[in-house]
This record gives sequence, structure tokens and C-alpha cells, in this order.
Amino acid sequence: MNNTVLRVLSAVMALILVFSLGACGNDDSGSQSSSSSSSSEVSSEVSSAVSSESTPESAPESSPESSESSAAASGTYATVSEFLEDNRSTVSAAIESMAGDQDQMEISLDSTDDSLIYKFVFTDSAMEGVDEKALIDALQEGVDAEDFTTTFEDIAASVKSLVPLDAVKVEVIYAKADGTELVHKTYTSK
Repeated sequence: MNNTVLRVLSAVMALILVFSLGACGNDDSGSQSSSSSSSSEVSSEVSSAVSSESTPESAPESSPESSESSAAASGTYATVSEFLEDNRSTVSAAIESMAGDQDQMEISLDSTDDSLIYKFVFTDSAMEGVDEKALIDALQEGVDAEDFTTTFEDIAASVKSLVPLDAVKVEVIYAKADGTELVHKTYTSK
């Protein structure tokens, strides 16, 4: 179960990376269609992984003294933060693998008790000569797209199946190196 969720998280990271770097590039229609098809392929992989995941039984009642290892063994976690921390090394390796040698953005995955937070920070060199308004418009259009929304709502639902909360959120944040947010969108499990 955890491996499926981690595959989904990794695939989403790849989807966002492809989209982000495509939005930062020049307005060449050839590169746009390549970015679109790559995004579609990754989106399909995410949808497939999410739909193949089975829903676990209800989380057993647990006391605050319960160990994280018993939570991991039962396939449920008290919070999204607990889930992410239990899988931090795998997630970090996936981020490193996807980011590769590119130097255009820094990628991180953080959490709160009820949210996964994907943060993509464009480096100063990536922002050089970029029309910031056009970049914001392209990023906003992407995060508002139906397939992007569906993907992240599905991710939230998958994580929710491991965390006994009423709702789980996935936040996607694009920012500049100085911390200025360009786009911030929150998706909620249904």
C-alpha cells in the first residue's frame, strides 16, 4: 500500500516538474506539445496507480503512545506529517532522481497534519529574462486544468485512505528564489 502511494507521489512530482519547466521555456509550439504529451503520460500513470490502489480497512483506535512503526505496519498514520516522515528517505530519493542535474528549480515535499505541500522554487537564473506575468498565467492555467485538479484530488484521496482524517489537502506552490509565491493552489480529497 505504501509503495503505491509513494509511486503516485513520485509520478506527480514528475508531472509537475515537466509542467513547470515547460512553462518556464520559450513559447515554441513544438516544445509545448512535447510538454503536453509528457504531462499526459505521467498523468495517466498517476491515474492508473491511484485506481489500482485498494482502500484499507478502517484505522484501529490508537492511543498517543502508539509507535510510528505500528502505524506503518497497520498501513495507517495519525497525520499526513507522520506518513511523510515515515517515508522521507524514499520520497527524498524520488525527488533527487526526478530533479537530476537540472538547475532551474528546487523541489521539496513538506507536510502539515492534514496536507502534503509540493513546493517548486525557480532559481534566479531560471527567472532571468522570463516574463513573470506570462509565467504566472501559464502556471495558473496549469494548476486550474481539470486533469491537474483531478490528479491532485486523487492523490489527496489516496493519502486520506492511509490517514484517518475527514479531508486531506495537497498544496502546490510555485515560488521565486526570494520566497515570493507565484502560484499557490490547494486540492482537497473528496
